[in-house]
Amino acid sequence: MAKGDTYSVSRYNGQFAVTKYDKLGGEGDVYFVTQDFKGDTCTCYASNKQDCRHRQMVRIFQDKKRIDSDWRFNYDEKVEPKRWRSIKS
Repeated sequence: MAKGDTYSVSRYNGQFAVTKYDKLGGEGDVYFVTQDFKGDTCTCYASNKQDCRHRQMVRIFQDKKRIDSDWRFNYDEKVEPKRWRSIKS
């Protein structure tokens, strides 16, 4: 089994919703990332830091064109091919 939780990114009311899933696929927390001319902001506990994993994941999903898709990303996995998983049946 892959290590770490997985995440998906979707658009929600002009923001990005980063949804966290546990190892069994159950939905957990949702963090909201806003991108504007001032930079990225996030609603997570690390929002006071310069960057957080949720802001990074929005950029990763944007680069791969996988926002609002059936793809989940494992942030903690170090082997690149194992980081992405499609949940499409």
